[in-house]
Amino acid sequence: MWIIRSLLVLMLLMSAAAFAEDAVQRPGAVRALEVAYQHFAAELAQRPAPLKPRPGSQEATAAFLSSIHNYHITITESGETFEVYFAPKQKMLGGDRTYQLDKQDFRILNVVRGQ
Repeated sequence: MWIIRSLLVLMLLMSAAAFAEDAVQRPGAVRALEVAYQHFAAELAQRPAPLKPRPGSQEATAAFLSSIHNYHITITESGETFEVYFAPKQKMLGGDRTYQLDKQDFRILNVVRGQ
């Protein structure tokens, strides 16, 4: 578990410096990110990715979207919740997710899938 947490903190630090600094200053932000990240990564791992998709094909898009490393991650805080947003690094319709988590116990309250 500490390895996953360490990797998530490292990911934060490798992202935009302002984001990482902001997330570390907010108690619970890293834990919220960890919960949402694990849930989304597990969902993506269930998607079969073709071995050699043709560039520009639907299979290539599916392969791209099947890896958590191909997403930008942002976290916001409002009231009693954290929101963790995963957006594909390439511009496209769909593929994004927004997780709303309770600040107290970090349970996932809602998941909004992009169109």
